[in-house]
Amino acid sequence: MAIFSKRPSIHLRAPARAGLAVATVLTLAACSSLEIAYSFADDMLEGRAEEYLDLSAEQEIQLEAQSAALIAWHRREMLPQYAAFFIAQAEIAETGGWTRPQLTGAFAKFRALVDATVEGAAPFIAEILAGHTTPEKRAYLENRMDENLALRRAEAASETPADHIDKWVDRRIDRIERLNGPLSDDQVT
Repeated sequence: MAIFSKRPSIHLRAPARAGLAVATVLTLAACSSLEIAYSFADDMLEGRAEEYLDLSAEQEIQLEAQSAALIAWHRREMLPQYAAFFIAQAEIAETGGWTRPQLTGAFAKFRALVDATVEGAAPFIAEILAGHTTPEKRAYLENRMDENLALRRAEAASETPADHIDKWVDRRIDRIERLNGPLSDDQVT
């Protein structure tokens, strides 16, 4: 099965073509694992917000409600659109691969999905951030962001570009394995 067709096409090295095929298959195979991921998504969102925001008890309750509402919205509105997109891409891969216009269109469609996700999530996030506009709350947020940035810069300064790339790849592999289980050496390569 060719990933890319012989039509005016994008020529990728064999590992890149194999990687694209594996990513598509893993994405489609992740449907049941996606349920598990959704069950933890609100905790992940809340944890991230708690890391940056100085929350009162009332704001923590509001955060929990908004996180649940955001996840429900994403599941209802965006997940079906992402699923349709990935199914369409898998069908193209199975029928000979992408032409350059198809690949360009796929990137544009995916970017539109990401933009729609950000736009749709904004009201839920704004509802939380609205309670953090006092000078004290803004200073707390700014300090937490500065601390995080300083930590990331220190980590980046202590590693070579190759180490940075290796860590990036390892994080992506870990994310895929969390949803799909362990990958074989061939899949990782």
